[in-house]
Amino acid sequence: MSNAGGLASLAGLVPSIYYDLIARVASGAALISVLSWTPDHSIRANVSFSSLTLLLGAGYIVGLVLTPVASVISSLVAWCLRTKLELPGDSSFLATSTMIAARNDQVAMRNAEAGVTLAKMQAESTLCCNLFAAFILLVVVNAAVVDVPAIQRLTCSSGILLGTFLLPAACFREVAYLLRQNALHKLYVRE
Repeated sequence: MSNAGGLASLAGLVPSIYYDLIARVASGAALISVLSWTPDHSIRANVSFSSLTLLLGAGYIVGLVLTPVASVISSLVAWCLRTKLELPGDSSFLATSTMIAARNDQVAMRNAEAGVTLAKMQAESTLCCNLFAAFILLVVVNAAVVDVPAIQRLTCSSGILLGTFLLPAACFREVAYLLRQNALHKLYVRE
């Protein structure tokens, strides 16, 4: 295999790795870290290569599980923007989500760089939605299942403030991603 072919296949892998690291590992590792934290124990005290590797692997799995829950936010935003995105007016909630995913593939087939841009923006959007979903999950788990020390240490106002920042961040990143996707779709796919 030529050197150029190897670099091309590596370049094709980077968006997938980037997406997984940003969208899944970061949110999953954050959730695991919050669940693992106790007031009398510093997380940094037990960091080794193997524990970091375990955190990244478990973070990926937790992020993978968070993503469908968080996709409710992104799907709702897409459904609300369906007219602006020029999707068919009778699009159901599920059909809208399916069309959004197909548009990324259509753009990437026409322009690889634009496809990478969309993958990056989608990863950022998914990260914000996953973090909001993780926050809601932590609040529910703390209220109904088991005490979560990190959540218990939050005052009511700081918890509300955190949620108030996470939800608009998730919605903003999703809107930015969808509007960019729409512009690139018009540029490269629609004639």
